[in-house]
Amino acid sequence: MRTGLAKAGWIVLIVLNTGMLLNHLVAIFLVATSADEGRMFIAYAVVNALALLVLFFAYRVRQRWAWASIWLVVLATAVTIAYGVDTIGLIYVAVAGVMALAQLATAREFFGAVQA
Repeated sequence: MRTGLAKAGWIVLIVLNTGMLLNHLVAIFLVATSADEGRMFIAYAVVNALALLVLFFAYRVRQRWAWASIWLVVLATAVTIAYGVDTIGLIYVAVAGVMALAQLATAREFFGAVQA
């Protein structure tokens, strides 16, 4: 990332996805009360792990598909509110909002004017 704002956005995305990955890995063993919950946490951990791979490699070199794919993580995080407006749902929506702002902070890096 070339600009300070874009680099800050990229770092925020990495920090949030890393935190969510760790949270979901721990939840597999300590929070899940059923096999279905365990599978849900596994699936979400995989989503966060894939997001980190995208962020560290393709996103870092400003490939547009990577920028677009991170919106899927933002969306997946936000839609958890559909399961109920509770504390966890509100936390996930807030995290998705911060992710969206961080994502928008990097937009100019991907779609700005072509430099000679």
